Amino acid sequence: AFGHVKIRQGDTLTLTGDTLFYNGDNKMAKVRGNVVLKDKEMTLTTKFLDYDMKNKLAWYYNGGDIIDDENHLSSELGFYNTMSKMLSFKTNVSLINPDYELKSDTLLYDTKSKIAYFKGPTDIITNSGTLYAEDGEYYTLEKQSVFRGKARIETEEYILEGDSLYYDEINDIGIAKYNVKLVSKEDDIIIEGDIGKYWGKAGLSKVYGLPGSPEEPSPGTA
Repeated sequence: AFGHVKIRQGDTLTLTGDTLFYNGDNKMAKVRGNVVLKDKEMTLTTKFLDYDMKNKLAWYYNGGDIIDDENHLSSELGFYNTMSKMLSFKTNVSLINPDYELKSDTLLYDTKSKIAYFKGPTDIITNSGTLYAEDGEYYTLEKQSVFRGKARIETEEYILEGDSLYYDEINDIGIAKYNVKLVSKEDDIIIEGDIGKYWGKAGLSKVYGLPGSPEEPSPGTA
């Protein structure tokens, strides 16, 4: 099919583009040129999209942009499961929100829960500071982070590092565990330990020695 191609599936999904190559045997649709995929959760735009109509799976491999109510995501490679509403991104991944920007190499994003899962070096730049980790989750609605793998928070006043790290951006609370390092930039002080806690609004920091085997931090833990 050529010109003003449109595919509708169910009551919510619409796929449009310039050109369609469709194989009825395996129900595979390949749409090329000005591709737009829309459902209730998001809008995806790209130049090349393959869509498995039987299993309701879509993927692009030459750059794409996704917009939902809160976020703008882009990457070189992308995969979308229209049933689970889960997005997978690879290579030059960027998630932009009015309150923060996330950059990563590999990212999973749940369009229903608005949770971003990343596997690989990731930077989150917020109004209050920069967060870095190599594995973890970012709860975009609550603005809470659970990081693993050389996790780091840096603001104008301090740096908090640890093997695992929980950060509540709204309340400015950070908790790091194992190989903890807390740096006070203003006082030029470095404190090391096994557990570090920082309450930014109260201007209070605590670093503990070996307390046992604490569990990994989770959202709401303070």
